[in-house]
Amino acid sequence: HRDLHSFPTRRSSDLENAAVKRSEIQVTVFRLSKQSYAIWGDGRMNETQQLQTELERGISEVMQLATTHNHPDIAQRVSDLNQARATDLYTILFLGEFNRGKSSLINCLLRTDILPMDVTPTTATINVIRFNETPAIRIQSHDGTSESLPFTSNTLEAFTVDAKTDHISFIEIGMPNPLLRANTVIVDTPGVDDLDQQRVDITYNFVPQADAVVFVLSALSALNRSE
Repeated sequence: HRDLHSFPTRRSSDLENAAVKRSEIQVTVFRLSKQSYAIWGDGRMNETQQLQTELERGISEVMQLATTHNHPDIAQRVSDLNQARATDLYTILFLGEFNRGKSSLINCLLRTDILPMDVTPTTATINVIRFNETPAIRIQSHDGTSESLPFTSNTLEAFTVDAKTDHISFIEIGMPNPLLRANTVIVDTPGVDDLDQQRVDITYNFVPQADAVVFVLSALSALNRSE
């Protein structure tokens, strides 16, 4: 209706075609928006990857339609949707007191042994695990500098509770794991009852950045007061 009233000098058939094309594009944008939410709602990896592929293809098609039929407002909406799809991260934070098995659980989920594990408190840094085609480990310091290290099972053992880690903001671990492909980020944290108050503060300061928190408890004992 807005097209018909805004351009009264245009031929009726052209106006009807423009209105139809606009409706088609709007319906497609709505469908793509629903798919972007469906990706997170479906836990089956094959279907998730299929939806991701369809979403990328659909966004490209709608951008072409919007440009061809001169709908810059819709083109902008689709561009914003594509940017959100590409950059939006879903962060899952693993939280709990020391020696509860947070690192062990993450290693099990990712089928890796990259995170150090021990019967005594081990994790001393925020470890951010995200998708990367090439396995990589990067140390990010509070002063803004970073250092790349080899991706091996014992690399992170140099940054456990017995090491000096005060200068580290977080450690980023990249790996080509299918669980991380759909912009999922997993974060391992030091125990929230750590004797080092700085490490406790770093952990709690990271909590508001998470979309979900997995609080890990021991199956061998009842909850204590602090938990």
